[in-house]
Amino acid sequence: RLGVRFECCASPLNAYHGAAAYCSAFSDTDAAFGSVGSFSGFEPTRGAFELNPPFVPGLIDAAADHVLRLLSRAAAVSEPLTFVLVLPG
Repeated sequence: RLGVRFECCASPLNAYHGAAAYCSAFSDTDAAFGSVGSFSGFEPTRGAFELNPPFVPGLIDAAADHVLRLLSRAAAVSEPLTFVLVLPG
C-alpha cells in the first residue's frame, strides 16, 4: 500500500525480491546483486523506503539522524518522501 520497493539496510541474501535495488554495508561486493551503496550516502528526494537497521544503538541513531535530514530536505521543496522504520521495542 505504501509503494515501498527499496530497502535501506539489506544484503543480497535478505533483500526483498521485489526491490529494484537496496543499500548495503558492502557495496563493493554487493553491487553486482543490486546494492547502490551504504545508506549513509543514499540521498533520495522522493519515494517510499523501508529501513530496518542493525539493532545497534550507534547505528540506529545515525540512521535516524540521516532519515530526519532527508525528510527535512524533502519537506523544504514539497517532495513526497516516506520511510517505514523497523526498530526494536
